Amino acid sequence: MEDIQQKAQQAKQRAVEKLNSIKTQRLRAHEHQLKAANQQLRAREQQLEAANQQLRAHEQQLKAANEQLQAHEQQLKAANQLLKAREQQLQAANQQLLAHEQQLKAANQQLQAHDQQLKAANQQMQAREQQLQAANQQLRASEQQLKAANQQLIASNKQLRAAEKQIREEKERRQKYFNLAGTIMIVINPDQKIDLINQKGCEILGYKEDEVIGNNWFDRFLPQRVREKTRLTFDQITGGDSRFNGI
Repeated sequence: MEDIQQKAQQAKQRAVEKLNSIKTQRLRAHEHQLKAANQQLRAREQQLEAANQQLRAHEQQLKAANEQLQAHEQQLKAANQLLKAREQQLQAANQQLLAHEQQLKAANQQLQAHDQQLKAANQQMQAREQQLQAANQQLRASEQQLKAANQQLIASNKQLRAAEKQIREEKERRQKYFNLAGTIMIVINPDQKIDLINQKGCEILGYKEDEVIGNNWFDRFLPQRVREKTRLTFDQITGGDSRFNGI
């Protein structure tokens, strides 16, 4: 039980660590993206400041050019071209800013989706914990049932051993009494098979005890001429359901 609980706790801890690791990696990736976007924004701001400085310089030049309109017409044309280039740069910067805003929105949506996934994972983990608790309770109940069954088996085994001991002692005592007799003594079951024979009986028949026990008395050890008559007499005496002692 402790192994199962430890494994379950370890599995839970690994799952939580894995989810936290995934969330941390994604957050770091988003932070890197945000840092890059901020750096680009700062660079654009610097460019804008530089452009403003240049515009101010051009304004000064324009003031000077007003005094020298004819001499500085070519300079004004060049300045206009520079201004157009700066405008294009500004437009491109604005487009990049818009693209970064979209990326930030997508990143926020991904973070929200990950939060929902984490919540769902936590709910699943809680459900698993409840299942584990129910399984643990069932295991405890099963253990108690097994303990009770083991105790019953131990008690039954003790009773069986005591019964076997009594049967063995009774059989040994009965065999001892049989062996004391000076004539053949046998116990025949209702199925006409020999269940017990004394030592004198083995000597008379000329067989060992294990060669006699379990054999049909009438078919194996009686002459054919008296076999059926004796068998009939045996059936009449025993009624077919009790044991007949003695020959």
